[in-house]
Parts: sequence; structure tokens; C-alpha cells
Amino acid sequence: MRAVIIGIIAVAVFLIFFRILKKPIKLFFKLIINSLIGLVMLMVFNLLGGLVSLHIGINLLTILISGILGLPGIILILILQMLL
Repeated sequence: MRAVIIGIIAVAVFLIFFRILKKPIKLFFKLIINSLIGLVMLMVFNLLGGLVSLHIGINLLTILISGILGLPGIILILILQMLL
């Protein structure tokens, strides 16, 4: 009887933690997927931009910016690179 009560409490605690952490985990995976898309976009841009002497360095910051903002993020990085 005691083991059943402990089991029920353990399942309830697990469900509570799952509900609390569901949104942050979902946001984390969305950020990872967007970052991978940003990395691919930067690689394609560098490949095509090499034809006209445009290059964006690939690092964590540029990957996150291009992943979160998309094409406007790449344009923003280019503008900042030209200004600095």
C-alpha cells in the first residue's frame, strides 16, 4: 500500500515538473531549429556572396541573429559589417 502511494506521488511530481518545463523546452528546441536554418542560410549566402565579394563570418552570434530574424537578420549583419 505504501509503495502505491509513493508511486502515485512520484507520477504527480513528474507531471507537475513536465508541465512547468514544457514551454521552456519547446522554446529551446525552436531556437535550435531556427539556428540550424540560420546556419544554412549563412552558408548559402557566403557561397553566393563570394561571387560579388560579400562574406559574413559564421559564429554563434551571426547564426542566432540569422536564425531568429531570417533574411532581415542577414541584411542587418551586412549593414553592421559595412558600417563597422
